[in-house]
Amino acid sequence: MKVVECFVKIGAPDRAIKELKDLVRDFPGFLSARVKMGRLLFETGDVANAVDQWEAALQRDPNHAEAQRLIRQSQAMGELHV
Repeated sequence: MKVVECFVKIGAPDRAIKELKDLVRDFPGFLSARVKMGRLLFETGDVANAVDQWEAALQRDPNHAEAQRLIRQSQAMGELHV
């Protein structure tokens, strides 16, 4: 995840997202990578895929507090229509 943080710091979110996609492909249970990818996707305007990542995290851990919080925040902001 340090590589991901480096890409974020240098302003390359697309490269960070690619690294995270590779991580979750290889390690589907790596929930912090899913949640981080969701945050980056959301920040770059890809709300639907961000929510998909948070929901995938919740499928593996229904009590994942951060994923729950991020979905609630996006709902409150009107970004997600459920």
